[in-house]
Amino acid sequence: MNCRSRFLVFAICLLAVGLLSATAHADSYAYTFNGTADLTGGTETIAFQFVSSSPITSITTVTESQLNYCTNCQPTSLAVLTFVPSTLGDGLVFGDLVGVGSYLFSAGAFAAPGTYTSSGAGFDAGTLNVAKVSVPEPGVMQLGLSSAFMGLLALRRRRSARKDVLC
Repeated sequence: MNCRSRFLVFAICLLAVGLLSATAHADSYAYTFNGTADLTGGTETIAFQFVSSSPITSITTVTESQLNYCTNCQPTSLAVLTFVPSTLGDGLVFGDLVGVGSYLFSAGAFAAPGTYTSSGAGFDAGTLNVAKVSVPEPGVMQLGLSSAFMGLLALRRRRSARKDVLC
């Protein structure tokens, strides 16, 4: 079997492995909120999105710079959001220079995908959507193609080295 045939068999095997292998995914959690808060000066609409690499299961403080977007957030270096998971209910506290909004969702809401509505006396109204977002990681296909490319380069180098010896 000559060099070209061996390379062709190698390339076909790499392609088959790449096509038959499952692509790996890293899961993130997107927290999207829309609601109102009775802040100093009246009621304001508040909306934000925060993406976490894992579900929120412990007290988590988030600043404005960590949010994908935030409607009616006042620029501050103080914490804008605090997620407070609890067996009694998952709490969300929004605070900036203007005031504070407090929201209470069902227990376990921060860790389970779904749509949740703030409830309870003394809490502001709001809706939280928790979504599990899959982010594809580089698959075997890309690794196989890059290996095939490296094989071509090695083959070409080997041929040019053989020509140099013959000349």
